[in-house]
This record gives sequence, C-alpha cells and structure tokens, in this order.
Amino acid sequence: MLLAGGFVVLSQATEYWHLFLSMSLFVGLGMSTPYIPTSATIVRWFVEKRGRALAIVSMGSGLAIVFMPPVALELIDWLGWRDALIAMGLVCGGAMALCALGIRRDPGEAPAGAVGVLPPDDEISWTLPEARRTAAFWTMCAIYFLSWGMMFFPYAHLVAIGVDMGYARTDGVGLLSAAGIAGLIGRPAIGWLLDRAGPKSGVLAMLAVQAAAFVIFPQWQSLPMLYVASVFFGIGASAGGTIYPAFVGDTFGRAHVGAIAGFAFAFTCSAGSLGVFAAGWLRDHTGSYDAAFWGGALANVIAMGFALALKPPRK
Repeated sequence: MLLAGGFVVLSQATEYWHLFLSMSLFVGLGMSTPYIPTSATIVRWFVEKRGRALAIVSMGSGLAIVFMPPVALELIDWLGWRDALIAMGLVCGGAMALCALGIRRDPGEAPAGAVGVLPPDDEISWTLPEARRTAAFWTMCAIYFLSWGMMFFPYAHLVAIGVDMGYARTDGVGLLSAAGIAGLIGRPAIGWLLDRAGPKSGVLAMLAVQAAAFVIFPQWQSLPMLYVASVFFGIGASAGGTIYPAFVGDTFGRAHVGAIAGFAFAFTCSAGSLGVFAAGWLRDHTGSYDAAFWGGALANVIAMGFALALKPPRK
C-alpha cells in the first residue's frame, strides 16, 4: 500500500522537494518491505535446497528488470510520466497486495499436507541483540556496505551513461534489460553454488563478478562492450540479493532471521543511497562515470577481504 500510494503521490509532484519527499517517505518505505519478509520466509521454509528456492523466488525481480523499463518507457510516451506512475502504482501495488495474502511464515502456519521443515529444537539461533554483539555480524555488514554502496548506482544511471556516450535513450534502457536478463541466469547459478558450497563461497563469487563488471565499464565504451559489462553487473547484483538471506540464516540460524536480516539490510542499504548520489556527483565534477566505476571495483575487492576473514560466531 505504501508503494502504490507513493507512486500516486509522486505523480502529483510540482517541486523538487515533492519528488524527494515522496520517493524517500512513501516509495522508499514501500520498496524496503517486500524483500526481507519474502526472503526470510523462504529461509524458514527450506533447508537442503534453500539456495535453489531463494533463486527461484528472486527471479521475480529479475523479470521486472527485464520487462518493466521498456514498459515504463512506453507508458511514459503514451500517458506522460504522471499518469504512467499512477498506472504502475495501482496495477503493480494491487498485484503485490493480492500475492501477500498467500504468504505463510513457516510450515507451522501452512495448510495440512504442505511440505516444509520447521527449525529444529536443537538448531542454534541467535536473537538480534545477541547477533549484534558478534564480530561476524559487523563483518557481514561491512561486506554488504561496501558491495551495495556502489551496486545500485548503475541501475539509477545506466540510461544516463548510455546517453552520455552518444547512444539513444532506448539503448540505455536496453542496458538495464540486459542486466535483468543476466540476473535470470545468475540467480539459478548462485542458488546451485549456495547448495553445493555454502553462502561464503557464493558471496566471494558474487563480489568477484561485480568487481569485474565495474572494471569493464570504464575500459571499453562501445555499445557491445557496455552490454557485456551490463551482463556481468546483472549477474553479480542478482547474486548479491539472492545470497543475502541465506548468508544470514546460515550464520545466525533461522528462528530470528527476519529481525537480523532486516536490521543489517537497513544499515547496509544506506550505503546504496550514498553510492547513487556519489556516482552522480563524480560524473558532474569529472565529466564521466569512470571514477565511480573504479570506486565500485575497489569496494568489492575490499569486501572480498572481509569475506575471507569472516568466522562463524560461537555461543
């Protein structure tokens, strides 16, 4: 409801501060709520094939990245940006509300005959206050703070990046869709790796792919190479979101995964907003996005060091 209402409020903006307020207060709050409840629910339902289950569920966002930018572009050209926002808010927000009616927290709340595994009585689970007192929790936060600090800026700036290089706006939208298509490939792959090798190996793979994407972007700026970089970026970004809840559940148990993941997510995603702003500031003051891309590559390399140093906590 917050997300749908936020889009409607956003459509009525007439001043810059209206845009800022509606995006942060309504749309931002609305966007923050679906990810943690759905991913925490999957972690509580699945054990042996948790990575595969998370990958399948997260493919919804990958499909959105593929199809919604072109749809949004067509709606804006057809209806204007104000009516396009209202249409997307009401249709997509209504569909999300209907889907939410079918969510069950764990197998204990499911209808008879549903297949799932409740957390066993002897599973070691940490509460949020307990988790916050461990080095592992803050190391995990550091990994995602560094990685997500620059991960979101290509989503916000890819269209502008393409236009800056002399390409059409539709080419920039195509780069976004390419990242989404790559995410549809990357999610099942990282889900398979999670089930086989564990979340830590998955995190290292995700960080390496993201670093490679950020290195490619400033090196080769022909349109085909931008698509290659977008593919790498899409794989790494989608893997990061897929791994995150499994990483938390594997480290701190499933009983309080929602609270722990939500607190850490709020802390680490603050870096994402700073990264989007920093990338725009760097572009305005240097004339290109190169410094932002190199900064993203360096941040992911440092995050790999934290991931290698991470040790499971002990009660």
